This record gives sequence, C-alpha cells and structure tokens, in this order.
Amino acid sequence: MNDEEYIKKIKIRLDRGGYMSFKGVVICPIKRNIPKELVYQVHCDNPRTRFSKLYRDVDEAIQKFLQIKKKVRR
Repeated sequence: MNDEEYIKKIKIRLDRGGYMSFKGVVICPIKRNIPKELVYQVHCDNPRTRFSKLYRDVDEAIQKFLQIKKKVRR
C-alpha cells in the first residue's frame, strides 16, 4: 500500500467517526460543541515521543500522525 492509498484509508476512517492507531500513536476526530466544529487529535503516549495536539485541518493532522508514527517505528 503506497502513501496516497494509506492517507485515503485514514481519511475514510476519520470521516466515519473512527480512529487509527499504531503503537500508542492515535489520530481521531473530536466533535466540539462550543464552537460547533470538528477537530482532529493526534496523541502519542510513547515515552520517547510524547505528543498531543488538536488540528482543524485533517491533512495537517494526518501528516503529523505519519511523522510521529515513523519515529515510534524506529
């Protein structure tokens, strides 16, 4: 599976309200009520690469998820 197919798979899963995870790295959609918007959280519990941030742009969130995933994979 190439990168474009994998990114497409992630977007489909997020659009359906699901999440993707890999060894403690997670990306998921969060519906906020005030203001009403959909944001995406990228979170990592790995002791070497702890990270947690909300993104309004799904593409930016996916890129960060993939970046952290590569660090954890090493």
